[in-house]
Amino acid sequence: MPKIFKLSLFISVLLGFSPLNSFAATKPIDEKVAKECRAIRIDDASFYKIISQPLGAEKDAAYVSMGEKPEYVNCAKLTRKSWNEIKGGYTKSITDYNAKLAKIVKELAKNAPTQITCQKNGVIKKIEAKNPKCPPDFKKLY
Repeated sequence: MPKIFKLSLFISVLLGFSPLNSFAATKPIDEKVAKECRAIRIDDASFYKIISQPLGAEKDAAYVSMGEKPEYVNCAKLTRKSWNEIKGGYTKSITDYNAKLAKIVKELAKNAPTQITCQKNGVIKKIEAKNPKCPPDFKKLY
């Protein structure tokens, strides 16, 4: 062990600080509160799936109308009392944001291109458009 580390450890023990005491002083996590808190999440997977498609100017408008995400709380640090105080407002802000995202996704899905696969004599064509149709003599696969 280096001398500097031994000296700093000795001084910290003299002053009443122990490297092990800092972990013992933390409160146990209220598992019910943490589970209930973690269940409230932003559902933005469908938004990012739609946004990943080429949409042009609509994509920029969607990001602007999306607004700022509500802040998540640290569920591990909540007590039953503090959770009951913030639960209503926190749930409402996440629910409102999810509703806003669902509305944006619905609007974008109307204009989003879809892709179909068509086949003719072993030749496969992928067609992407707003309302795609297979060329003459081609059969739609999926």
